Amino acid sequence: MNEQQAQAMPAVTRDGRDEVARTIAGQLRETEDKPLLLLRKVVERLGTEQALAFLKETLEIEAQGGLMLADGSRRRTPGGTGSASQAQVQRQRR
Repeated sequence: MNEQQAQAMPAVTRDGRDEVARTIAGQLRETEDKPLLLLRKVVERLGTEQALAFLKETLEIEAQGGLMLADGSRRRTPGGTGSASQAQVQRQRR
């Protein structure tokens, strides 16, 4: 992102990013501190728009039955589905 693009983006305060992270955590039924800290980092790194897009995708996957663990032993938690979705996108970008 160049300087011009950065200036054109609306400013999102730390409080705003924290609120987005808390909203995502609530939607994914994450109540522990560690997942919330991770979500805060995701929102900070990707921005609120992309983080909310991942939430939407995660909720759509969950509505269709969710994802199984790689070994097939059980379904992923909603937060695990979101993490797997983000990881897959990151791998595709490399």
